[in-house]
Amino acid sequence: MKFLIMLLPLTLFSITQEKEIYSISEVYEDMTQLLNSFKSEEILIVFDIDNTVLSMKDYLGSDQWFNWKRENLRNSATFSDLLEWQDILFTHGEMRLTERVIPKFIDELQMKKFKVIALTSRSPEYRRATERELSKYEIDFSSRKIGTDIKNQYYRERLIGYDNGIFMTSGLHKGEMLKILVEHSRVKNIKQIVFLDDHLKNTHRVFDQFKNSDSDILIYRYGKEDDAVKKFYNSSRLKNIADQKLIHLKETLDRIFGTSPNLI
Repeated sequence: MKFLIMLLPLTLFSITQEKEIYSISEVYEDMTQLLNSFKSEEILIVFDIDNTVLSMKDYLGSDQWFNWKRENLRNSATFSDLLEWQDILFTHGEMRLTERVIPKFIDELQMKKFKVIALTSRSPEYRRATERELSKYEIDFSSRKIGTDIKNQYYRERLIGYDNGIFMTSGLHKGEMLKILVEHSRVKNIKQIVFLDDHLKNTHRVFDQFKNSDSDILIYRYGKEDDAVKKFYNSSRLKNIADQKLIHLKETLDRIFGTSPNLI
């Protein structure tokens, strides 16, 4: 699929709304129309990463696995143990594209001078593994990013950092985080913000944060991975497979290094 964003003689088109989509092609169609209202550099496009741009190849370490484990920690385990395991799984696990056309789409947006960044709930501690997997698919958010970098620092007792066009926020409120980034960047000519995320919680928060701002806000709740998420949540077999893999990984770490995080 080839994306070609062109200026077409359509009526002026600006959006403040939330939309449910299941294909990136629907974003393409709206971006084509937005260019008849704004210059591309007046439009900021913000991508979530997990289950929006990339997904884990294995259920172990996936976004749905992490959320399931967070809701069902064993009595002896803590959230810190979960984060330690997630670090290990991100470091050694591989990711896949949610749609094969996404790298081409992001590249073309950047070539057309849209401002394009990523906003993820991942911690900056996972930056190296995150950028490795993005690079594997030739996705680079640094070429049309906004503002200057934010060195890793604590905000409300959580680590955040912005580098290479990727804002890593450790699970903090994405609406608040995006507002902080836009204000930090001192970009005055953003007239339209476009935000894509698979979690309804995040899309609602970003929409509520910007719906009465000077910028129009177009929100996409991206559902391409919904079937995979539901399949995992509804399958005791898949959860058991993930648990057995984690037990085997813990046994291997204990045997080789004599230590590992608590089982979650």
